[in-house]
Amino acid sequence: MKKIIKLILPIFILLIGLSCSEFSVKTEINQSQPISKIKSIGLIFRIFNQSRITQENYLKNITYWKSNSKALKDLIILKDYSNAIGYFSSDEDKFFQLSTKNNFLKFKSIGVIKHYLSENESELKKIISENNLEGLIIYEIYSIISTVMQFMDFDSIIIIVDKDLNILYMDHQTDNYESDQYIFEKTRDQLIDKISNRLITKLNSLNFFVK
Repeated sequence: MKKIIKLILPIFILLIGLSCSEFSVKTEINQSQPISKIKSIGLIFRIFNQSRITQENYLKNITYWKSNSKALKDLIILKDYSNAIGYFSSDEDKFFQLSTKNNFLKFKSIGVIKHYLSENESELKKIISENNLEGLIIYEIYSIISTVMQFMDFDSIIIIVDKDLNILYMDHQTDNYESDQYIFEKTRDQLIDKISNRLITKLNSLNFFVK
């Protein structure tokens, strides 16, 4: 009986952990040592150019979440950047790349990210220089809301690059949730809170804030 309990207990604990976790994040790249040396970093939101949730919605919400956290690093929420930096227009342009079977395509995603960094190198380095930054966090989000079916979901990728635009960190996530709202604005606000929470939770784990 004791042997059976020993076998079952780790599985049970794992299931509890999964059920309590709000976000299904998988980390693909994590160079913790160079990340730990960064003292000042800028945050850029990258969203679908036809999204009903605007850059302004995200920026306002994350400002509130950040204000409630004690920062260990100087995190600047950036607002002034071009459409090429802050928007994508098609599935092919997304950092988040999936196969036809909905498997995450790590190496294609890295390729899209490197192409984005190369194409926008001049502007990104100018942003870093003008704001005295040592790196950037680029948070790509794609979200869907249905007030009729009362659900909302989003997928996202967080990347961290140093001042030379080398990728130090990359993860991805996709989750869906039920909503108790039929009004778009209220459902939108619920979803943005989750999107901001996902970012703050990750930055906490990377020691950007006091836990």
